[in-house]
Amino acid sequence: MDQRVGNGSCFCCECFSGNRYSGVIFSTERPVDTQHVAANDEHVSTVGLVVRPHAGGRTVMYVGRGYTANHPPISTRHLSSEPVFSYEETAKLAVAGRLAEYDHHFVSVFTRHSYVYFLFYRRDIQAGSREYRTYAARVCLDDTSYYSYVEVPLVCKSSSSASSRNFNLLQAAQVRAQVGRGTGRQGDHLLGVFSSRLSSSHSSPSDPSALCVYPLEELDLHINSTRNLMSHHKPFFVILSFEIYPTALLSDTVSQNTLNAYPCGSDHTPSPMASRSPVEVRPAWSTSASRLTAVAVSVREGHSIAFLGDARGALHKVYLGQNGEVEVYANTVIQANSPISSDLLLDPNGGHIYIMTQNAVEKRPVAECGEHTDCQSCLSTRDPYCGWCVLEGRCGQRWECRRGSVHGHWLWSFNQTQQCLSIQINSHSDHLWCVHR
Repeated sequence: MDQRVGNGSCFCCECFSGNRYSGVIFSTERPVDTQHVAANDEHVSTVGLVVRPHAGGRTVMYVGRGYTANHPPISTRHLSSEPVFSYEETAKLAVAGRLAEYDHHFVSVFTRHSYVYFLFYRRDIQAGSREYRTYAARVCLDDTSYYSYVEVPLVCKSSSSASSRNFNLLQAAQVRAQVGRGTGRQGDHLLGVFSSRLSSSHSSPSDPSALCVYPLEELDLHINSTRNLMSHHKPFFVILSFEIYPTALLSDTVSQNTLNAYPCGSDHTPSPMASRSPVEVRPAWSTSASRLTAVAVSVREGHSIAFLGDARGALHKVYLGQNGEVEVYANTVIQANSPISSDLLLDPNGGHIYIMTQNAVEKRPVAECGEHTDCQSCLSTRDPYCGWCVLEGRCGQRWECRRGSVHGHWLWSFNQTQQCLSIQINSHSDHLWCVHR
């Protein structure tokens, strides 16, 4: 059963179940300070995720919240016991110094295996430029004290002989299993759209943007190696930053056996941890035309199709090939000069996409193969969803065609080597002839 969160005001919220509103599960009418969930500022981001802990534990909500007053940037809220939505007597992340200096901007939160991940950007107050950087933080689902909290920087940086650009502000993200085949892109991946900063001290993004893809297995290995640095007799503070969070260090080193015995940390292991060593990738695709604001991704026939929204109200459809090739095959204006929200969603079947702008929500099919009435038109559209159904003589997706899974019965429109077929009857023979056209 799905559980969703709805904000009744800037301060309090309620949870309800199902795809349609069918009744309130949790709510509070007169919240005290520790029960305020959403930031009281439309320009300050808040993300939340409701999970049921293992072994029949209490239902909780993980919340990431930008700076207003003195609320912790990350906290766990009780939902099944009073006071509802409160972070009293639960896990919360504290920072060293003034919280306003960090200026957290939360983008997304998700679960994978037995972990919760937060994605956000904030100032790097230890850098001379105090520029903003994007981070991924991970904590164990059942960790009620955030002993397992580790964060690492995410870098999306182009590199060429002519120029180099650092896309340091994450705008939207989505996790997708299996991004392409044949390139080592197996397993779960994090797809994020990044923009550049206007200035080193300003969080407002500029138009140049990029799509970057991070293997989540690699991210986990990086986080695990951060914890493992505790077991080495060397100056780990070169890699780890303990000035950001008040960290309990009981000694200069912690044995590897201790870390293995407590994979989610304990009161005698250092926590929280913040690495200064990033997970860095190069952009899969970039643009300077308009700031990217949203991303959704679908996998069809082993190929990945990314849907990217931008600040000018356009939706870009990008093919991510098996061998690393990238091609924008369609651009559609949804609502001119109205930014597309980061809440870009595919329906459960992946056949439609929900697109939200500043004042409207649209549901559109991911492909409109049926608009092409002949083979040449179908193949020339170069839509990775579409192909020509040979036996039925129509354009459609593979699953829509009879015997579409049989070789030669569905001609993929994105394959330029495909040729249309026609069936000719020889009046002087009992044979049918199949001719390329």
